[in-house]
Amino acid sequence: MSLKSIRLALLGHFRKSLVSGLLLLVPVALTYVIVIFLFDLVDGVLRPWIQWILGRFGIEWTLPDPGILAAVVIVYLIGAFAALRLGRRAVDWVRASLLRVPFIGTIYSANRQLVESFSGTSTTGFKRVVLVQFPRAGTWSLGFLTGITDADGVEKLLMTYVPTAPLPNSGFVVLVPPNEVLDTDLSVPDAMQLIFSGGIVSPRTMKTTKIDVAELERQIQEAEAPSKAITKAVSSSVSAIVSRATRLSVRRLRKSSAKAISAVDASEHGSGSVARDAMIGAVHAVDEHGTPSVDHVRDATIGVTLGVGDATGITNRTLHDAVSGAIHGGRTRDIQDVTLQGAAEGTMQVAASVGIPADQAVTQVTRATVEALRDSEEELIEGGRATIRGVIAGASNAGEDVLDAARHSAYELVSHAAAEGFTDLDTLATSLVKAAELAGEELSIDARVLSKAVVNGCLEAAEKLSDSAGEQVKSALAG
Repeated sequence: MSLKSIRLALLGHFRKSLVSGLLLLVPVALTYVIVIFLFDLVDGVLRPWIQWILGRFGIEWTLPDPGILAAVVIVYLIGAFAALRLGRRAVDWVRASLLRVPFIGTIYSANRQLVESFSGTSTTGFKRVVLVQFPRAGTWSLGFLTGITDADGVEKLLMTYVPTAPLPNSGFVVLVPPNEVLDTDLSVPDAMQLIFSGGIVSPRTMKTTKIDVAELERQIQEAEAPSKAITKAVSSSVSAIVSRATRLSVRRLRKSSAKAISAVDASEHGSGSVARDAMIGAVHAVDEHGTPSVDHVRDATIGVTLGVGDATGITNRTLHDAVSGAIHGGRTRDIQDVTLQGAAEGTMQVAASVGIPADQAVTQVTRATVEALRDSEEELIEGGRATIRGVIAGASNAGEDVLDAARHSAYELVSHAAAEGFTDLDTLATSLVKAAELAGEELSIDARVLSKAVVNGCLEAAEKLSDSAGEQVKSALAG
């Protein structure tokens, strides 16, 4: 192993351990500081006044810490304010400001997604509470079912997150055979109450049943299937705006999309992603009004994704699902390359506008590309070219570091493709370099410098691949 590889491995280990430690400590520390601050502030102000009022009526009673009640009321009022339109705008501004802070933005984003998962309100969060034999056979632990996967030598494995009490933001991810998992009738909030209380607040009875793998897979497919209600609503609203003009009205697209999404009753929406469904509708609408261009899809992506944010909020997952929806919509209309490039470009600009770091946006865009096109190596190569051109253009328009975006997108595309079992990595790497050269010519950026950044990204990925795969990429780029 070379000195450079050792240095990168040690650096990666340090960064990973540091982030893991902060993800555990920062939320706890901030919660403690905020609660203590509110308690001391309110308690110090209210106690003398309440004691004085009681004394005027001749009542001698030592009031037990009014700060606790006041802190609860303040937190409630903040939550109620956040539900209002003005409150949502204020929350979005604060959230965007936090996300712009280097490193802190990464921590906040990860914790927010985790909290949404625990709350049971996230479309991609924990939906099923199960019991698994952990940490040893005969000992049952409460867990959240997150997915199902195949593994060599095992027919199926259920991915389960087993949280620790009383702080569920740390825990274990265990892969368990279906016959060793029991489904329960507990809701996510009930399970969280049990965990936070350390088992003190627990149900008197708990019904358990064996996991039906076939039924579980069917439910997952239903959750991941596009919702016709959202797709149709957004398609209709976008159709009223889309024209043959070079640029679309992002402001009108945003407003109409948010209105259309909010109008769809949540009970009718069985999909796991509003963003994906909305983008499918947007792509269909664009295609129905003439030959779609990258510019049309880009503007539609910006407007519709911001509309999704107004209706449901924007996270990293929103960006991922928007690209996934664009690919799905483009595939059904045979305009996949155009929609993918436009969606990648628009998504990068959306990320910049809401304060999501560019590297996180690149990761979501590239991951969505590989996941959607992994069944066809030919489609993945074409999609990789469209993605990297869209990422470069989007980073340029958003004022981000174009060279870093190009390098990072190449690294992520090769890495994700290898992880999905893609074998033609040399062709993928060389096609990405050529795509970067074309993007440079279109944007008046030094094509040689841009392609070098992509080469560096591919080589970084090659360093972490197996010897054969890594050498395959290195040989192709050397040639």
